[in-house]
Amino acid sequence: MKIIAYCPETIAPHQGMLVDYLKAQLDQPNEVVVRPIPKSNFARMLLALRVVLDALFQRSALLYFASFVSVTFALIPFVLRHPRWIYHSQDWISDQTGLPAKIEPVVVRHAPMVIWNEPNRAERAKAEAGRRDEIMVLPTYLPRGYAVAARSEATRAEVARLAGVQGQQPIIVFAGGGYSKDRLSDQVLAASGDLDRAIVLVFTGATRVPAHLMGSNVLDLGMLNYDRMMDIMASSDIGLLLYDYRDSFGHRYQQPGRLTEYLKGGLALIATPFPAASAIAQDTPFCTIVQGYDAAEISDALNSMASRIRNNARINAQIRDYAETEMAYDPHARRVLDAIWEKFG
Repeated sequence: MKIIAYCPETIAPHQGMLVDYLKAQLDQPNEVVVRPIPKSNFARMLLALRVVLDALFQRSALLYFASFVSVTFALIPFVLRHPRWIYHSQDWISDQTGLPAKIEPVVVRHAPMVIWNEPNRAERAKAEAGRRDEIMVLPTYLPRGYAVAARSEATRAEVARLAGVQGQQPIIVFAGGGYSKDRLSDQVLAASGDLDRAIVLVFTGATRVPAHLMGSNVLDLGMLNYDRMMDIMASSDIGLLLYDYRDSFGHRYQQPGRLTEYLKGGLALIATPFPAASAIAQDTPFCTIVQGYDAAEISDALNSMASRIRNNARINAQIRDYAETEMAYDPHARRVLDAIWEKFG
């Protein structure tokens, strides 16, 4: 069966993960044709024409649309009555006001198969679209054996030097991006003044931390290329997964790709109470749930986790082992692929 996949141009692995996994399972992986979704408007117009041609003249092919970025293109096989297509979202855009958010319920209602990355999102998307068939759930995990960057003592020493930490091992906290109110950066920065001096908060992203919020143990490294960012991440001790979820369904029911990237890198977690993180906190000592809106709560959680890390020399390896055994992509992807073969042959 020929599969044509429309995937966003991205360096992060998750948007194209099912395509990569599919290729690995096929005897003839060249049966999967990937058409990247470009960023420029003109190039997207050309891609839309390509999708029209695919929908008209590749009637036996399975068309796979990855990410909400593909949703406007996914409308084409519905309009042209192509019988075999899949829409797969790893985001939540229903609360937004743009054209993709208006188109998505139509796509979800009529797609022969829909895949989402979180069960609560899947249920709500089904209800909002008036879809009859179930939406399959495929968590945003990483496959067994997938390697993130190795922990680097040289990188850790560099971060400690930049932060002015001397005479003791740093506890590096990876903020997961640049300054963002949606990721509760104001509360994290307010907490920094009550942290052990050897705890270093590291921000990496295009939006810089405002100068008046910078503290002595806060580093803002700005926008890094992907490899350098992953090097900093994998050399950290704690990863933050904090979201402003009070008025956001998508943030309340997160399934971020960074969750398994952190665990694969051996990072402990401080997270707001979305279901996937809450489950890890119940099962392990290396995830702490915070409500996220009180700086004192965040500083207490970070200080406590730092102490836990210092008292357990094997914690990094234990976290990596947990990710490999308990949060592997493979069994979930296998179930989805079996459903694809059953439905489309």
